[in-house]
Amino acid sequence: MSQIAASEGPLSKNTMATLNFQLNRAERLMAQDPTSDLGLGGWKSSFDWVFLRGKETLSAKQMAEPYSTHNRIGTLVVGLRFLCEARVSQSKTLAQDSDTSAAAEETNTKGQTEHRSFFDGSARNLATIVTLVLAAIVMFSGGMMLYKWLYALLNNRRSCHINGSLEIGLDVIDGAIVILGAKGARFRPVNDGAYARIEALVDVSEPMVFPPVLQICDQRFAVDIKAVFEGHICCFFCEPIDVKRQNELLENSTVRPRFARKDTPDCNVGLSD
Repeated sequence: MSQIAASEGPLSKNTMATLNFQLNRAERLMAQDPTSDLGLGGWKSSFDWVFLRGKETLSAKQMAEPYSTHNRIGTLVVGLRFLCEARVSQSKTLAQDSDTSAAAEETNTKGQTEHRSFFDGSARNLATIVTLVLAAIVMFSGGMMLYKWLYALLNNRRSCHINGSLEIGLDVIDGAIVILGAKGARFRPVNDGAYARIEALVDVSEPMVFPPVLQICDQRFAVDIKAVFEGHICCFFCEPIDVKRQNELLENSTVRPRFARKDTPDCNVGLSD
């Protein structure tokens, strides 16, 4: 469904056959126990929505509202990944707790009664603390990962490869845009020498008289350089672009655009991110 939503026009026969097979497969699973949530938890309603949209698409032989469908499927996928990782971490935590309890029980049989009672209580307390700490770490890590993916979805942040250039004053540096979002872009200079030139140009104490200009295809955008790191230039548009304009630019990508989760690199030239 995500691949269909990313394309336009009527569906091919092969695509319709594949979609029909997957919908029938999902329908058989749901029919086994209509009251079951299929292990999806709170995401079951989103799954049902995608299933119904698939039925409508198969009937019409074309996806209705592909952009909103693609975004909703992306949110569902992120949610299910987070749910899966949380359950795997919970299983590992329970296994560690079981091993700790077994070791404590074996040690208790070798000591005196008062030592055994003391150690048994301490082991339980320690296992509880370890479990709580692990749960907190898992929740924090999962929350951060979910935030980064949601940021990518909400801002339509995509990895790509579009030829472009960066103008800083009278200098024009060729390269490629490797990430494009509604708020900004990531520019990669054509070689190490061009990257070194940008480092020298932006690592100054005085503010720039004119904002740098990022040229993507035949369009020019005033930008604010936020970071220079590992061969890339992180830029934010002075005026965010809309989704329609962004998708037009992505059509020029030499690779298939994909969602790119948010990351915050450390700047190495003294600029604030």
